[in-house]
Amino acid sequence: MATQENAQQADLWFLRSKFPVLYPSSPLLSQPNEQFEAAIRADIVSQQAAGAVTDDAATVVDTGTSSVTTAQSLPERNAKPTPVTTGPAKPTGNPFVDGLLVAGRKITDRIRRSEANAVADMPNRMLTENGGIALRSTTDPVVDLFYELEEVVPGPRVRQLLDAAWAYDPLATLKIIVNARSIHLGKGARPVFYRCTGWLLQHHPLTLLSSLPWLVRPVIEKKVEKKGGKDEKDDVGVVMIEAKDVDENDSAHFNVRNGVSHGYWKDLLNILALASRDMLDPLEDPRKVLNPSSKRATPDEDKDKDKDKDKDMDEGQSPGLSGKAARHHILQRQHARVVQRFESDATFRALYVTVARLFADQLAIDLAALHGTDGDTKRHISLCAKWAPSMDRFHDRQTFVVSAIAERLHPASSFSTTSFPDRETYLRHARDAYRRDVSALRQHLAVVERDLSASTLDRIAYDRVPSVAMHNYRELFAIKDKARFVAYLTRVEAGEATISGATLLPSKMVQEARRIASDRRAPKDRLGPTAKRLKKKKAKQKKRAKTTDGAAETTDTTEAMEKTKETKEAKETKETKETEETDAMTTVAAIQTRQMNAQWNTLVQRIKDSGSLDNCMAICDVSGSMNSPTFADGTCPMDSAIGLSLLLAEVCRPPFQGVFVTFSAWPAVERIDLTQGFVERVRAMESADWGNNTNLAAVFKDLILPMAVKHQVQPKDMVKRLFVFSDMQFDAAKDSRSSAWNTAYEDVQKQYKRAGYEVPELVFWNLAGGRAGYRGGTGGDPTAPKPVASDTPGTALVSGYSQAMLKVFLESSSFVEPDAAEDEVVAVDMKEDDAEDIVDVTKTTDKNNPLSVVKKVISHKAYAMLKVVD
Repeated sequence: MATQENAQQADLWFLRSKFPVLYPSSPLLSQPNEQFEAAIRADIVSQQAAGAVTDDAATVVDTGTSSVTTAQSLPERNAKPTPVTTGPAKPTGNPFVDGLLVAGRKITDRIRRSEANAVADMPNRMLTENGGIALRSTTDPVVDLFYELEEVVPGPRVRQLLDAAWAYDPLATLKIIVNARSIHLGKGARPVFYRCTGWLLQHHPLTLLSSLPWLVRPVIEKKVEKKGGKDEKDDVGVVMIEAKDVDENDSAHFNVRNGVSHGYWKDLLNILALASRDMLDPLEDPRKVLNPSSKRATPDEDKDKDKDKDKDMDEGQSPGLSGKAARHHILQRQHARVVQRFESDATFRALYVTVARLFADQLAIDLAALHGTDGDTKRHISLCAKWAPSMDRFHDRQTFVVSAIAERLHPASSFSTTSFPDRETYLRHARDAYRRDVSALRQHLAVVERDLSASTLDRIAYDRVPSVAMHNYRELFAIKDKARFVAYLTRVEAGEATISGATLLPSKMVQEARRIASDRRAPKDRLGPTAKRLKKKKAKQKKRAKTTDGAAETTDTTEAMEKTKETKEAKETKETKETEETDAMTTVAAIQTRQMNAQWNTLVQRIKDSGSLDNCMAICDVSGSMNSPTFADGTCPMDSAIGLSLLLAEVCRPPFQGVFVTFSAWPAVERIDLTQGFVERVRAMESADWGNNTNLAAVFKDLILPMAVKHQVQPKDMVKRLFVFSDMQFDAAKDSRSSAWNTAYEDVQKQYKRAGYEVPELVFWNLAGGRAGYRGGTGGDPTAPKPVASDTPGTALVSGYSQAMLKVFLESSSFVEPDAAEDEVVAVDMKEDDAEDIVDVTKTTDKNNPLSVVKKVISHKAYAMLKVVD
């Protein structure tokens, strides 16, 4: 009987697989939560005490960025400058000359005092790429971190920022790291977030491990409009567990009904994959593992090509092997590396088991709901199964974590009718059971990729397709399922159906719109990747058919004549097909335009649902420097500036709705026709006059203030908040009345005072401030220039490419004002006139400053569960 059973098992396909599935057995996988947490803490603390983990971050010195300091660390900044004055002028007896000498002395003294104050602050001043003056640090390390965590920040700078911020405020630093990933509340930036998790794993592993569950739990409220009695579908899959009578130590306490998560389940796998390849490090580029086909993007990658070659050899690229043998060799080496790290590195082992437990436990909950009878519970099954690692696919090939997840889901004792000769055989059975579980859940979730793989597009419910999937597969939908997809878009336009789009980045939408809308390209150049792939496939098929026909040719004259006739007919047929293809491509572009317009409307509505914006306007930097760098997704800072400016112009209430200002060498007012679609608006933007300068001062000096003075605009009617979307590489001041050491903001302040108006709140939104570090090898400074200090009233510092950060400034949003001032503050302003000094005492309410904005961001209750553990 046993022999027959063994023979039947040998016929199972998964037992014949050569894919490595073994990993060391560990009691950590099956322990209760409290015992597991205590065990990994003891292991990690013991390893750290033994010196097994080397802190290689403590000795880095980066001369280009080592000036990030606080005010307290620069004692010379607090020293008062020596007053510079001139002696009294001797009267000449001529009233005009005497008056001129007095006035000239006052002007000279005022300029000297201004420059003396600036020189005292010189250790914290830097030049932008265009010669403008900016601050190197806001003087608050937490604000510096919040402002500089974006796409272009280089590895050494990330580490430096994190070291300084954590030493100053660990909890705030942790919240800022999670905000960098937060899709709905923060920057949605995965690469820089993964770098930060690498830093946490090196220095505060227990804090990282305790924070991982909050990446995927539904802790963020989302207002859901009900249409026809049904709730809109969430863009991000979340776990829905009703929390009744729970305390704050219960993880379910923070779950939000119909809530969304900061990240997604794939983040956990990406973090583990990077750690498995020794690439979870602030100095490494995660895209080298996660997106190996993308262009290199960080400055650290090209510094040592020989080191990269050695690493490639270490990854199994051994000479003498090719094809399947080489791939199998690479797989075996990676498996050996993971097993070795699991056995020897307590921190890696804790991370590995934590990820496996999170997936297994959530899949168990979802499977129970799937096989249960409660319809409401079934409707709230999470998207864990969608992102769970597939057997013998990317994440399993990097981490082999499917084995650990399967073992926790299906322990050996659960296979009551089967005996296993060894652990490997058991794991293969457990993995196959896992595969069936995930398949059943994915079928229930109607994961769109299943229908794409099976070519059953007619089963796709387009109103349930998530934002990113809709954007990625729209071309395929338009080609393969044209009739249904067009009918769906028609219903969306009529308000009879919904389309997901709230989590798409404006920069990516602008890039795609520019591709579709460009009149300078031929229709064939507007082909998307799907159409290009299908056309290339057809060309290969035609080439193979032609080769087959050619082998049958003879030298017979009659056959040659017939062949000539066939060639002529084939040419005519080809021309006809090319015409049809061009028409089809034009149709596909038209369909994509409708889809993008619909998704843009969804994005705008989501922001409007989160709150309102009054008396606001965007200032969009369209200078030449904004065209670089090109990021991994193909966008550039210009795309972000245009997208965010268009979004703000549509979200703002009248009279500022539909208006924003562009600037380069000179400013220009852009009026948006809100009756046009998104693609048409981008096309109109491309026709604007863009230059090579970054002259922010001209926006105020040559446009806003002259207009206000000419038309005698009352202060109450002036714009109250301006969003400056730029790389912050402003031009040097050209105003002869300005100090050579003034920052751009200090010049703006003086211009407003001279015109008799109060300076509006300025939100400086950094889109590529540390570009010199991104490029690498240019000798530039990778530190992003700061226009203002952390305590400058009436200002804010923001970075990133996500519209989610706009929510911080919305009225009636879910962000709470921390330490809001209830009383008025008396401000004493020393104004200097050509004739005399005037003391102007005014009462003003407390204004935002960069530090208060950071506090507001991280005070959101969706970060309340985060804790510093080590």
